[in-house]
Amino acid sequence: MRWFLGAFCALFGFSSYTMAQGCGASYKVQSGDSLSVIADKTYKDARKWSAIYNANVDRIGDSPDKIRVGQTISLPCINGLPVGDGSVSVMPKPQPRVETVQVKVKQQVSKRALMVNLLTADDYAPLLIAMR
Repeated sequence: MRWFLGAFCALFGFSSYTMAQGCGASYKVQSGDSLSVIADKTYKDARKWSAIYNANVDRIGDSPDKIRVGQTISLPCINGLPVGDGSVSVMPKPQPRVETVQVKVKQQVSKRALMVNLLTADDYAPLLIAMR
């Protein structure tokens, strides 16, 4: 009987842990996000954007392109994703550092670049033009 009780408690404890790591979450829209970008970040499949839209049509409105920065949307559970504590936060990508450097360039043109050769027909000598 004790073995049965211990197994029951272990099973119950495990199931409560899996419930704490639930499926589905909320997401705060960031700059540059679209529903397909959010679906790619959370589900690793950009084609799942329509599931996000259908779950949030009351918040987003008639057009899926009308999400706003700072808006919180809910992410439905699809094939066990997203897994977490109820909110998904994605770190923004680091911006590359850009430096401006002025470079002095001295242009040198070869004599060959200034020569133009024209090919003529009917036994005439080629015409050579030197440009300065």
